[in-house]
Amino acid sequence: MKDNIFPDVATELDEIFKYIDEEILIKIPSDIKEHIKNTKNVNYNFKLDKNKELLDQDLLQETKQILSVLFLKYCCSETEVDEILQKHSQLQMEIEDEKIGLEELQNVFKSNLNYNANLNESKEITIIEETSWYSRFLDKIKKFFKIKK
Repeated sequence: MKDNIFPDVATELDEIFKYIDEEILIKIPSDIKEHIKNTKNVNYNFKLDKNKELLDQDLLQETKQILSVLFLKYCCSETEVDEILQKHSQLQMEIEDEKIGLEELQNVFKSNLNYNANLNESKEITIIEETSWYSRFLDKIKKFFKIKK
């Protein structure tokens, strides 16, 4: 987190609190809400776009993080917190699996490039033509009946 970003975050949180349902807002302790009001940056101009969902707003990453913590700590029941944390850990595992899969794919491409480079270095290439069994049989019969000169 960069220095002195909390006043900007507090400004965004204070603006968000204006639009949160009172039933949810009342669950957040008043001393936290007061601290946010007292530390906000009055020179930071932030307005919520009422036509967009909260997830679609242009918020600072730190604002999203603090809002998530406040929601988890004060607004969710224990079962909701457990469900959210379980989904979060599942997503983390999927992200890790995806990273491992990408690394394995990169390794396959690297080994394939090395294989192709080795093939290009080879000086002699042998071409083997596959012929069918009946073509080979006919060739032998032709050789058998061929008259020697």
